[in-house]
Amino acid sequence: MYRLLIVDDEEPLIEAIKILGDWDNLRITEIMEANNGQEGIAQIRMNKPDLILVDMKMPVMSGTEFLKQVNQDYPEIPVIVISGYNDFDYARQAIKSDAVDYLLKPVNKKELNHTLSEAIAGLEQRRRERDEHIDRDITLNMSLPKLKEKIIMSILENRFQSNATNLAMIGADDPGTQFGLAHIRIMNLKQILRLRFKDDTDLLYFSLTNVINEEVSDEGVNCFSFNHPKREHELIAIYTFDATQLETMEFRAQSSIGRALNRLNSLFGISHTITQGSPDGQSIAGRRAAIRHALEEGNLNYAEALVAEYTGKFKQAGYYSMGMASRTLGEYTLMLREIALELGVPNEELAMGCELALKERGVTFDYVSFDQFEQLLVAILSYYGDLIRKSIQTLQHFDIQDIKEYIHQHYAEEIRISLFTDKYYLSREYLMKLFKQEYGSGIYEYVQKVRMEKAKDLLMDPRMKIQDISEMLGYKDKNYFSKAFKNYYQLSPSDYRVSKL
Repeated sequence: MYRLLIVDDEEPLIEAIKILGDWDNLRITEIMEANNGQEGIAQIRMNKPDLILVDMKMPVMSGTEFLKQVNQDYPEIPVIVISGYNDFDYARQAIKSDAVDYLLKPVNKKELNHTLSEAIAGLEQRRRERDEHIDRDITLNMSLPKLKEKIIMSILENRFQSNATNLAMIGADDPGTQFGLAHIRIMNLKQILRLRFKDDTDLLYFSLTNVINEEVSDEGVNCFSFNHPKREHELIAIYTFDATQLETMEFRAQSSIGRALNRLNSLFGISHTITQGSPDGQSIAGRRAAIRHALEEGNLNYAEALVAEYTGKFKQAGYYSMGMASRTLGEYTLMLREIALELGVPNEELAMGCELALKERGVTFDYVSFDQFEQLLVAILSYYGDLIRKSIQTLQHFDIQDIKEYIHQHYAEEIRISLFTDKYYLSREYLMKLFKQEYGSGIYEYVQKVRMEKAKDLLMDPRMKIQDISEMLGYKDKNYFSKAFKNYYQLSPSDYRVSKL
């Protein structure tokens, strides 16, 4: 899926491009706009478009200045130049700036879509080359690390078969070597995977473990980290050092792991919990899948029973420290927030945060006894459960025909996809896919179809001027309307009128 930025100060041209573009086939799911070069640069910084359409003559910052800056700061983004000025200086600047193509106004539908298609093909080729390069690196570095992972996991799971080769493989053949273990859980892994790594799981783990290994490995300390083979949200970091300097090296290693996690947060925005030593299986996150299923099915009672099962084990044991409670609370809240996002709760609904939202209900995050801690866990579960239930009910009541009816009533107005995504709490991609499945065309294509059909009806009245028809259909410029009509029916409005009257 791709995002397009149009930089132009002429609204009619932007409207024409929206009509002419074959967005669904091009897999362009979002179109952003900027009215001059400065706004365009700001959009690039904030929203990182995949490709750009830019006019050459604009106020504030011209297309020429815009191209120079994009070529300098964002050379990876393909740019298509559009201009009504058949001037060699403009073309030369476009060529210097590695523009994909140079199109003259009025924009031709076939040329526009062909050029966009070429630009996207170039993007995909570069991504394939990047992925192939990454795959080669991963393949070259996977064999020995995978063997080390298996040996370490066999130790953690109490099924290790000791021999000299295996001990040497993990550096345990030297009695002077001390081992340490950090068990790390990435709480927002699915969100980071989708937003930062394009759902490339191998690249995600490769990046996370590389950062941890580089930050922790230092003079006298070596680190080897990997993702848990059975728990996708979890990483294991094994660090080794000289046993004669136990206290100093242990402190240095643990501090380095803290720095590594801070760096991962700054680079990718990860949220995490960490346990030093072997995990004991008592993490609330171990019940994540079952809790998610219960909330998705609307069975809050069962979700509460799962939480009660977790707390009951500690109540029976008679020991649960404040430190354990604090760690569990952070892990639990992040887990439920992530589940809520996965089940369709919009970010806006979660913006206030659980603690402030519960405070408005008279519930505080303060607790001085285990019973109060249990009650807080139930209150947090109830809060997220309510949001999830509301989101699921919204989806159940959604009817794709509502969008079709809106288009028929408002076809003369500017129709943006965000109008529907905000109203129905659905992703742009899902909404456009659903509409096309139902009606056989994208939303923009359907708006164009409705306008063109209305245009044919209005042209049957010889008393109506083409300029008036253009305005009634929402076109600010008669020429753009005429061009859109001709592209759709292969006849100009005037010729169509003559053929029918």
